[in-house]
Amino acid sequence: MFLRAQHVPQGSQIHADICVIGAGAAGISFAREFLDTPTTVCILESGEVQTSFNRILIGAYRLIYRLLSRLHIPKTRDIILKSIVANFGYDAMYDFEHTGLPVAHQSRRRSFGGSMIAWGGKWAQLEPIDFKQRSWVPNSGWPITQEELAQYYVRASKSVQAPDPTHKEFDENFLGRGVFETVEIPVQKKSARNWGKTLYRDFEQSQNISVYTGAHVVSINKESMHIESVSIKTTAGSVCTVRAKYFVLACGGIENARLLLASNIGNEHDQVGRYYMDHPRGKCGTIEASTLVDLSRYWGQGTDVVGFRLSDDVQEKEGILNSHIFLESLVYESSLLRKLKALARGKKTATTIIVRNHLEQVPSATNRVTLSSAKDTLGIPKAQVAWSLNDLDKKSIVVLHRYLAQQVEQAGIGKLHSPLLTDNPSFGAVSEDAAHHMGTTRMGQDPRTSVVDPNCKIHALDNMFVAGSSTFSTGGSANPTATICALAVRLADHIKRNV
Repeated sequence: MFLRAQHVPQGSQIHADICVIGAGAAGISFAREFLDTPTTVCILESGEVQTSFNRILIGAYRLIYRLLSRLHIPKTRDIILKSIVANFGYDAMYDFEHTGLPVAHQSRRRSFGGSMIAWGGKWAQLEPIDFKQRSWVPNSGWPITQEELAQYYVRASKSVQAPDPTHKEFDENFLGRGVFETVEIPVQKKSARNWGKTLYRDFEQSQNISVYTGAHVVSINKESMHIESVSIKTTAGSVCTVRAKYFVLACGGIENARLLLASNIGNEHDQVGRYYMDHPRGKCGTIEASTLVDLSRYWGQGTDVVGFRLSDDVQEKEGILNSHIFLESLVYESSLLRKLKALARGKKTATTIIVRNHLEQVPSATNRVTLSSAKDTLGIPKAQVAWSLNDLDKKSIVVLHRYLAQQVEQAGIGKLHSPLLTDNPSFGAVSEDAAHHMGTTRMGQDPRTSVVDPNCKIHALDNMFVAGSSTFSTGGSANPTATICALAVRLADHIKRNV
């Protein structure tokens, strides 16, 4: 059932077996595992339920935005984006500061469904190499393997009507096996992609799960090694508390760290907020084909998206990260009408191919979330994000482009022109954040270098867990949603054994 926090009487206490803070990908996936069970679950969501009218308007805005992006009209596209953010996707209480590379303010959503009301649907699992300790990658290695997570990828997919990320159908590779491997990313159907809409009814009809909207958690209250309660506040100023046996923090890679830091929870070794990672991305490099080529299978017009990454052996040989690229045809037409016609008929051939880059980052302790001296309207310090590319991040994408140039020529396709292959490479074109905020409460065995244990429990506490990409030990380069949800289902199993 859904309840408005502002209707809860001042000073009230809410009781549940489990309290989940946040109703995005992690919180929803976790809570769904308890639907129609004897376990009582209280979900605290700071945003509201999105209305049908807003969904229609956002859909129209996003359709125009995507069209302008494909037509390479960036100024008009950015105006549309600002309009979306100003009217539907931005809240001053989610504002934050940043240093170094910019992190988009519109990259988070405060509503039931979280970022899943506006995501692109890419549903990819991390590669086995992403979980391994790599001698050439500082701070790498998860305390679990991809094999341990495999069953949870499948279960999470079924729970949220997403494709199975372990199922692969594409086996072509024109760039040379042993050097490049294909990256096949399934995409969730558009009809199922807005989780705030498609999964709403399950929670509305639930008798054991209560979703409180407009419920802003302002403090986490600890007694020794035990979390006793969390305090919530509404924009109207009323305050109440929630008591539970277990607490699950599921607010995203930036907000999870902010709430823990603001309440001084789990930070005995100054690890909360550190190792912040994203997937730096951008269009950088063009392949000039010697003749018209049909690489339409790679244009991303099917039910999945296919790209390339360097093989594990090449990565180890070169000492680089697991970044990947996608290809995109550039439509050269003399008028807007001709561009629209070319896009509408799914133009298959091209002589100019754009390279879209998605980078893995080193989990670096200097990339981090801290608290600002400025506060939000509820009196909580805002988050400050320090984010930059280090030398290995940069080296990795340069090496990938070097191999790409060699393989494109050897395949007889044409020539790669890349600003990354000059004597003084420029990385501005691959420095856009992907809104994949990861690593700030990383998983590990050692409390001195991590925040949560392999079961996602905060090391120094006995009843508080963290769900979401903030627990990622490394980020790979795959979109994080499938792994977020797989870890959430795994966490639900762990807590079920103890409730």
